[in-house]
Amino acid sequence: MVLKVYDKQMTPLGLAEDFTSVRWARRAREPSECEIVLPVSSLAVDLMEIGNIVMKLEDETGEAMQIESRVIQMDEDGRETMTVKAYGLMRWLSRRVNLTAYDESTDMTPQQIAYMLIKANATNPRAAKRKLPLLLNERASFGQDTVTFSASEYQDICDLVTDQLTEGEMNLFVTTDPVAGTHTLDIRMAEDKTAESAAPVLISIDFGTLATPQITDSQEPYKNVAYVQGGDDDVAAVESGADITVSGQDRFEMGVSASDITKTWTDSDGNEHTRSVSKVQTLLNKRGRRELARACSEMRSFEGEVVQSEGLKYGRDYDVGDRVTCLYGQLRMDATITEISEDYGEGGVCRVHAVLSDGTYSLRRAVQLAAKRI
Repeated sequence: MVLKVYDKQMTPLGLAEDFTSVRWARRAREPSECEIVLPVSSLAVDLMEIGNIVMKLEDETGEAMQIESRVIQMDEDGRETMTVKAYGLMRWLSRRVNLTAYDESTDMTPQQIAYMLIKANATNPRAAKRKLPLLLNERASFGQDTVTFSASEYQDICDLVTDQLTEGEMNLFVTTDPVAGTHTLDIRMAEDKTAESAAPVLISIDFGTLATPQITDSQEPYKNVAYVQGGDDDVAAVESGADITVSGQDRFEMGVSASDITKTWTDSDGNEHTRSVSKVQTLLNKRGRRELARACSEMRSFEGEVVQSEGLKYGRDYDVGDRVTCLYGQLRMDATITEISEDYGEGGVCRVHAVLSDGTYSLRRAVQLAAKRI
C-alpha cells in the first residue's frame, strides 16, 4: 500500500510506503480512521506530521484522513517504530459546537436537520472564523418522515449529525479532490444490494465469501424506563417509556438530564416564550422516549472477513454504505455495511473486514452516549 501525503492546504509533500502494517477503516455514519505502523526514518518523521493529510495512491478522488497523533517507541532490540493515527474529515465537524438551542417543537426530516446543522456550523456559519474547508452537496429530498428535533447549546456537531444519520438510515462521505484541493461532504441513502435486488451481494460461508463470522446480540446498554429531569426545579422528573408499569427484573431504568427544556425559553431570534407545566411534562416525556430509542435498544451486529474473489470484490461489487445480505447458518441479516477495514500486513497482503449493524448503535457508540446520561 502506498499513501500520498499532503499538508493542510493539500500541497503534495511526498509518498509513504515503507509500512510494517496499515489498517484503513472507512465508516458510513461515523468518522473513518486509519492506523499506520512504520519504521522510524527522517523522511517518515517529516511526512507523518500531525495535521498532514493522507490518501491512497490509487485514489484520484476519494476519502482522505488527517493525522491527529503519532507515537515513537523503541523495542528491546533497539528498533524504532512510529504508530500514526489519522481520521476521516467528517471528524472536522467535532471541531464545532451547536450555538443555537432547538426546541422540541422543531419538526423536520433527518436529512433536513443534518443539512441545517452542517450549514449553520461548518459550511456557511454566520461568523466567518467558524467556517470549515468543506463543501456540502445538497441532494433532493429523500422523502423521509419528519421527526421531532431538539438540541441544547454547545453540543458536539458531529454527534448531532451522527444521530440524524442513524435516525434516517443515511450515510455520510467526505470526498477529496487533491488537484482542486476540495473536500465535499455528501449525505446519501444506502444502495440496495440485498438478495432481492437487481445486483445482489451475498456474503456467506456457503458461497465462499465469508470467513471468521461473528454475530453479536447484546442487552448491555438496554434500558426501557427513563426518569427525565428538566431545567426547572419546581417541575418533577417525568417517568418515560413505552410501558412505565414494567417491574422487577424486567425494569431497566436510566436518568436523562434535559436542562434545556424549561417553562421559559428563548428562540434563535432572541424572542422569549413561556410554556405551561403540562407542556413541559409532555416534552420531557418525548425526550425520554427518544433517548431510549436512540441509545438503549438491544443491539445486533454481524461482522467478519469478506473473502475477495473474481466474483465479489470490495470497491467494485460492494462498498461501505451499501445494503447487502449476510447468511450464516439459519441466520439472515439484510443490513447496511457501516464499516469496512482493510488490513495490510507483511508483504502487502490485504484482508477486508466488514461490519453490518443496521438499526442499532455499535458498542463503541453506545459507550459514547452512555457518558452523556445522568
